[in-house]
Amino acid sequence: MIKFDKLEENILSVLLPLMVIIVFLGTLGRYSGLYSMAWYEEAARYIMIWMVFIGIGAGAKKNAHFVVELIYMITPEKLHKYIRVIVLLIVLFFNATVAILSIRLVKGLFNMQQVSPSLGLPMWAIYSAIPIGCCLMAARSLQYYFGTLKQSTKGDVA
Repeated sequence: MIKFDKLEENILSVLLPLMVIIVFLGTLGRYSGLYSMAWYEEAARYIMIWMVFIGIGAGAKKNAHFVVELIYMITPEKLHKYIRVIVLLIVLFFNATVAILSIRLVKGLFNMQQVSPSLGLPMWAIYSAIPIGCCLMAARSLQYYFGTLKQSTKGDVA
């Protein structure tokens, strides 16, 4: 996992500037009247989709997703470890469910050989972002959980 520790950040650091450049050049060309790029909106949309689903893995690794703090505020400290386990199980169940259902969708799109209108990209490649993102989030959630578990057990030794 160490080899892939910065995987999401590296991919996102390429995709974001690429999307900005594509949108900038497409907008500049459209409003200046010098050239027209019919595909730029579609490319930006698909890059954004991939950025979102890759970003959920990066967010899970840093525990940056939305958290209901009220649960931790109203429960005793000794229950927090159990609550974290329950939350992890819910996250894993959700990601597994979405990944399985989206794999079915991707298989169907692959069999239909559907392509995007402007770029001609296979739609299964675009929709593959969903199961990949869910698997990344599940893996990074486990990584974060076991990382914090190690830290808390080191502190509890005394």
